[in-house]
Parts: sequence; structure tokens; C-alpha cells
Amino acid sequence: MSVKDYIIEVFGTENAVKLAICESGLKPYAYNPEVYAKSMGITEYSSCGVFQHNDSRCEDKASELYDPYYSVDLAKEKYDKRGWNPWTNCAKRLGLL
Repeated sequence: MSVKDYIIEVFGTENAVKLAICESGLKPYAYNPEVYAKSMGITEYSSCGVFQHNDSRCEDKASELYDPYYSVDLAKEKYDKRGWNPWTNCAKRLGLL
């Protein structure tokens, strides 16, 4: 199953696909070192994976965060707890917040 189809199956909405495209272009190995956010004290971690999880494990390229299906499952857990808030910038851009 494609990552896009898996996102729709897990989330039940195309909005999650749009958000993942905004965050990573659906690229499993997308990586953002978060240089600015780190310098401003906003975060101490980089972001990675399809849903750009901000996590210490991003420094390990063998991390499960780079598995697109794991990334989707983790994103759904976050979504169930906090809605689109973990992805504020893209969610606002897409009109989800």
C-alpha cells in the first residue's frame, strides 16, 4: 500500500495527506535540523520523517521515525491527543487550525 493510501486509511481524511505533503513532500527521509528553532530555544531536537516528528531519534538515520508507516501511526497518536496542533505551521497554511 502506498504511503498516501495508508495515511487515508489511518486518518480517514485527505487532510492528513495534505499536511504530510506540506511537512515533508511525503519523503520518508525528510530531515529538518531545526537550526532556527534550536537557536531560539523553541526545541532541542531536529524533525524528521513523513510527518516531521520533532524527536531526539531523528539523528539516527536507522530510526523507526524514517519508516513512513511508523511515522503515520505515530502522527495519528499525536493527532488523537492534540488534533492538528503538533503541525501548527502547515495546519494553519492548510486552514486546519
